[in-house]
Amino acid sequence: MITATAGAEATIRIFPESARVSETGNFSVEVFIEPGASVSGAEFTLTYDPSLLEVTRVSEGSFLKQSGEQTIFSSGIIDNTNGTVSGVYGLMLGRERILGAGTFASIEFTALGKEDIALIELRDVTVTNSTGAKLPVSVTSGKALIGNVKESDGVKQAGHRQMTLGILALAGLLLAATRKI
Repeated sequence: MITATAGAEATIRIFPESARVSETGNFSVEVFIEPGASVSGAEFTLTYDPSLLEVTRVSEGSFLKQSGEQTIFSSGIIDNTNGTVSGVYGLMLGRERILGAGTFASIEFTALGKEDIALIELRDVTVTNSTGAKLPVSVTSGKALIGNVKESDGVKQAGHRQMTLGILALAGLLLAATRKI
């Protein structure tokens, strides 16, 4: 029975997977866990584009508190220069439990005034049981759609100004090349 429990996969994802925000708006996402076995703790690193987003706060969710046990939670180290929040972890004091799905952490962001798509990625994700054994995990990251940016079929379409400037630059290069021939 222990072997079967240790092999069960936990799903960790950013929710919502796609957040819409104004160019200078605030929004939050959750790190949501669906455990596949008894757990006692989890940790992750979050990465994002620091030219587009700034993290303002990381707070503990209710996931590990479901069983009524006390918890220890670290909101990690926010580095808005490099676009990381590292060392976010939580652990349940007491016995591991089979928990229902829930929010492990909530991350608050501010958009920095640029229309674009910002990836919000989970890295170095670990979910453990009370013996410290790592459980297999499936991770789904997310993104923020900032301003009027559109996305279709996973392809970024970030405004017509950038595309127009690119086409004009290419046309200029072609014109210059044909004059030299």
